[in-house]
Amino acid sequence: MRTVFSSFFLLAKMEMLIARLEKERAELREKIKIEMEVQQEQLRNMEAAHMGQAEQEREAFIKENHALEERFLEMQKSNEENMKMIKNMSELIAKHEAEKMKLRTQTKTN
Repeated sequence: MRTVFSSFFLLAKMEMLIARLEKERAELREKIKIEMEVQQEQLRNMEAAHMGQAEQEREAFIKENHALEERFLEMQKSNEENMKMIKNMSELIAKHEAEKMKLRTQTKTN
């Protein structure tokens, strides 16, 4: 019985974590979008000021930053998928434990 409750508790925690990760991912995407707009504006300003070398360095930095952000998002997505898989496995375990308890109860009554 205790295992069933702990499995359900684990399921609830997994659902909360998945929801939080999805929210954080959406917030991060919005932040990335805003940062990219700011960076593009800065790039346009540098071009207007004829800062050729600084522009190239800034562009390289923006590309590297964007690549890192994308990598982070991919890792976060992978984490979410893993959490969902753990949740599904926990649900299966809870179901199995409940069936096991039911069979034990039926066996004891027979």
